[in-house]
Amino acid sequence: MRNTLKIFLSLLAVPFALVACGDDTNTNTSTGPTLAELNDKVLDAFCSGAVECHRTETVADCKASQDVSLDEITAAVEAGTVKYHPEKVDACLEGLSGLSVCAYSDLPTTNDTAAQAACTAVFEGTVADGGTCSIDEMCVSGNCEPTDPMCSMQCCPSKCAPAQAADMVAKLGESCVDPSIDCEDGTYCKLDAMFMPTVCAAQVALGEACTSYGSCKAPSICDLDFQTMMGTCKAPIAHGGACDPMGALPCDRFDDICDGVSKTCVTQGLPGADCMMQGCVAYAECNMMNKCEKSPVAGEACVSMNGSSNCLGSLACVNGKCTKQADMVCP
Repeated sequence: MRNTLKIFLSLLAVPFALVACGDDTNTNTSTGPTLAELNDKVLDAFCSGAVECHRTETVADCKASQDVSLDEITAAVEAGTVKYHPEKVDACLEGLSGLSVCAYSDLPTTNDTAAQAACTAVFEGTVADGGTCSIDEMCVSGNCEPTDPMCSMQCCPSKCAPAQAADMVAKLGESCVDPSIDCEDGTYCKLDAMFMPTVCAAQVALGEACTSYGSCKAPSICDLDFQTMMGTCKAPIAHGGACDPMGALPCDRFDDICDGVSKTCVTQGLPGADCMMQGCVAYAECNMMNKCEKSPVAGEACVSMNGSSNCLGSLACVNGKCTKQADMVCP
């Protein structure tokens, strides 16, 4: 079922599950942001990093292009089916603030369980199993499921169900053949000679031999020879560093590309740049003239094809203009 805050905070690219917490704080006397202010707080945290990483040109563009809303959560809080704990928001955002990164070398080496735990406490469901719900946050279990699994409407009749089992994690040496199983931190799912999953093996260090991208300890990456499928764990190439446009080792920064002419890691094309050789940054697209052109923002003309549009961020192309979609509040 829909989980409003999970979608909202996924802007920061941090997976976490929202479940009930034991704190029974009276939200009328709590200190912290209102729900209206929470919207801005999360967008500020996301957008400041988005500009640095060339995912958007300005903070204003970023905030205007994210189609997120807490209307449904707000309605649930007003109805008493969800308790909002504003005094816990800052701890959540503080834990997430360092996780919107621009480079492989800045990625966390382990799952940040502390940040996840801080965010699970922001909303608390009050509806017991079997009670009517429309979003996960309403439920004590954190799990709202449609009563008819085949329902495809936006507001399917739903009830709170028991908490979902946590993702299965295999330890070193345990089988990872089942695709639903993840290997624990510091390990990866080793493939056999036929490239089939086997068991969780220890990741290898910088400079050691490797056979797949996930086999190296972060931030190193397996520089694979695609003919032999053997490689060496190497550090991603720094901005301005020498690179091979046909090689497997990427540039360290996500907004860099290995330029085919200079054979160095350079920033992808900004608006106005030639995009034939180096593509465009995330907030631009390559136009018919092979020039990077800034993606349209709210209110600007757009095109839609095969269910996707050229609008910035999560805006939809409606009647030829980039538009934020209204949040439906289910009864």
